[in-house]
Amino acid sequence: MKVGIIGSGSISEYHLRAFQSVPDVEVAAITSIALEQAKDVASRFGIPKVYESSEALLADNEIDAVSVAVWNASHAELSIAALNAGKHVFCEKPMARNAAEAAGMVAAEKKSGKLLMIGLVRRFDLKSDAALNVVRSGALGDIYYMKAAYLRRDGQPGGWFTDKSRSGGGALIDIGIHSLDLALYLADAGAVRSVRGTTFQLPDIMKGVKGTEKYLSKEADGLRDVEDMVTANLFFENGAVLNLEASWAQHLKEDSQNLELFGTKGGLKVDPELSLSWNNGSYPADTSYNIHSSLNGEKFLDEIFSREMSHFRDCVVDAVPCIAPSSDGLNLMKIIDAVYLSAEENREVLIG
Repeated sequence: MKVGIIGSGSISEYHLRAFQSVPDVEVAAITSIALEQAKDVASRFGIPKVYESSEALLADNEIDAVSVAVWNASHAELSIAALNAGKHVFCEKPMARNAAEAAGMVAAEKKSGKLLMIGLVRRFDLKSDAALNVVRSGALGDIYYMKAAYLRRDGQPGGWFTDKSRSGGGALIDIGIHSLDLALYLADAGAVRSVRGTTFQLPDIMKGVKGTEKYLSKEADGLRDVEDMVTANLFFENGAVLNLEASWAQHLKEDSQNLELFGTKGGLKVDPELSLSWNNGSYPADTSYNIHSSLNGEKFLDEIFSREMSHFRDCVVDAVPCIAPSSDGLNLMKIIDAVYLSAEENREVLIG
C-alpha cells in the first residue's frame, strides 16, 4: 500500500514513523502548504516524491491512501477531495471543525466506496484493549456513571490551535476529545440524549512562566478566541451520565488524565493506572493490571501510532472491520457541537 502524507507538522511525523514501521506500507509522497518544510521532512524520512500541492499528490495514480495531518479547518476539504480522487483516507482527529463538515465527509466516503478512518488514537493503546476486555466480560455490570478528564498545567499551544476559524474550538476539540472518545468507546452506553456544558476563556495565566514551551505551537502567536477549559455533563438515553473536563492551563501540581467507569457490579479506573474494584463476597476487592500506557513518552507514543496505522493498512488491504470509523467521528462532533452551544446559550442542549 502506497501512502501520501498531506501536512508537514509534528503530527505528520508521528504518522510517517508509524506508516514506515508497518510491513507492506510505503510512504511514497508528501505535500504541505509549507513546501520547504515538506522537503526537509522528505529528506529526513526518505520520501521519494514532494508535491507542490495536494491536488498534484491526489492525481498520482500510484497513491492508494492518504494521511490528512493538517489544521482542523482543512480536514473536511482535503478528505473529501481525496475520497473523490479514489483514495482511502486516514484523517487525524478531530474529524472536522463541526458536525456539518463531518457529515459531508461521511457522505463522500459512502459515495466513493473507499475507507475514511479517524485518528482516535487512544483506542489503540494496549491499556485500552485490556480495559475493553474487562468491560465486555461483564465485571462492571450496568455502567451508570463515568468521569473523564484531560488536564494540563501549562499547555496553551497558541498558533492555529487557538484560532477558532482554523481549529473549531479549544481544549475540548484538541485534547478533551481523547478522553471523551475513550469513555464512549469503552462504556458503549449508547446514544447521548443531551449535554450541559460550560467553557472558560482565561487570561494567559502561563505567559512568561519558565518551562511552558512543551506544548507551544511552531507558529504560536497572540490570537486566542477559544476556550482554555471546559466542563460538561453528558446524559445518555439509558440514564447513564458522563462528567467530562478538559483544560490547557490550570494551576495543577502536574498534568493529569483520568478515566473511571462505575457499574452496578464494579468500578474500573483506566487512567492513570488500570484497576478494577468490586465486592468479593463480603469483602471489597481490588485488582491492578500491570499494563504500561502508550501515552508515556515518545517511544510509547510511536508504538500506539504504529498500531493505529497497522490497523488502517489491515482495513484497506485485508478488509478488516474498522474500529475507528467515520460514523464515530461524526458522533463525537455532534456531541462537541452541543457542548459548545450549551456553553454559549447557558442551557441544556438535546442531541438530535
